[in-house]
Amino acid sequence: MPMFHSSIAAFLALFLGATTVAGMPPSPGANPEDRFVPGEVLVCIRSMAESGEVDGLRAQFGARFSRTLYRSSIEKWIVPVGSEEVLSGLLAKEESICWAEPNYRVQAFTTIPDDTRFSWQWGHARIASTSAWDHTTGSAQIVIAVIDSGTDGGHPDLASKIVPGYDFVDDDTDPTDLHGHGTHVAGIAAAVTNNAVGIAGTSWGAMIMPIRVLDADGYGTTEDIVDGITWAATHGAHILNLSLGGTSYSQAQQDAVNAAHMGGHLVIAAMGNWRSTNPTNYPAACANVMAVAATDYNDSYSWYSQFGPHCDISAPGGDMDYPHDPDGIYSTTPTYACTATNEGYSMNYDRMQGTSQAAPFVAGLAALVMSVAPNLGPDQVQGLIESAADDLGPAGWDEDYGWGRINADAAIEAAQRIFSDGFELGDTTSWD
Repeated sequence: MPMFHSSIAAFLALFLGATTVAGMPPSPGANPEDRFVPGEVLVCIRSMAESGEVDGLRAQFGARFSRTLYRSSIEKWIVPVGSEEVLSGLLAKEESICWAEPNYRVQAFTTIPDDTRFSWQWGHARIASTSAWDHTTGSAQIVIAVIDSGTDGGHPDLASKIVPGYDFVDDDTDPTDLHGHGTHVAGIAAAVTNNAVGIAGTSWGAMIMPIRVLDADGYGTTEDIVDGITWAATHGAHILNLSLGGTSYSQAQQDAVNAAHMGGHLVIAAMGNWRSTNPTNYPAACANVMAVAATDYNDSYSWYSQFGPHCDISAPGGDMDYPHDPDGIYSTTPTYACTATNEGYSMNYDRMQGTSQAAPFVAGLAALVMSVAPNLGPDQVQGLIESAADDLGPAGWDEDYGWGRINADAAIEAAQRIFSDGFELGDTTSWD
């Protein structure tokens, strides 16, 4: 037996020497360093094996013990670099060894959609969307109401995601977008994804309920916004996105928000885009609203993004210096002429900037969270997203970023832990 092991040691020395001189890799195919950890093997020891026998094998093979894996009979051995595969095969023939193998590498299978312009959407990289999509891409049972200028219901990246909505500007059931703002917002939140067309939505699965409350010029009234909030909350929406606002407090608007919140709906609103004067805008400053500020490509607050004590969270909103600037947020635009296209924006897709663009990132993330943990109520969903955010600016909460810039991956992992652990939550609801 000792002679046998001596020959093995000699063979390994010859093998390693030959590969070094010849400059050849120890095995064909991919670079071994990409496939497994150099100089490490995992060895499963039979229960009958005596410790002295195993120690002898290590000595004969020029290996040393590193650790025993958690609650197992598997040991990690440190071996000469380059010998991992050959040595594993030889060890597997020993009576005291069940098997041996290199310590193979693994990696996360990051979910990259095949949408042709996904690479233009830098916002998803900032909020770790692709890692979040490894866990969930969302559910069609979650509905996001886009209370805005309407939506292009025929857009190829939106058409299959639209559920019935309403037009409170013209008082009919056709919430077609005559401005362009609402179509852009809708795409960020929940565009059709992985369809080899255009862009990716934050939630692949969530449906879009278009509620038109802004006219072709982008203006609306409290009356229509209140109706829009109430209609959305009573017609199946779970998340209400309002990328709009005004400087006048409205009790009617606050009451509508309160009713939606009490009914288990998360209301999200944009902080506003007038940082220089920073007027307080509503509904962002209303109670029971998740107010969203904007960040730029460099993860700083955008030059226009408003701030204040009611700021809850931030998300990518862009920072453009000229039309079609890549630093803007790329999303869907109407496939027909409208106010936005008349002002120089492209049909089908283009970049815009604003807290209006930041808010639907949060709405889409909330939809992902709800798809994983459907029993969470609006305060729990908001709190989870805030606690999982990447803190920017001064430590902790601040007026520019709120609790930080959203991190989709961290939020979904937190939601999965809550759901799998069966925590008892005080504020819960169910989606019917």
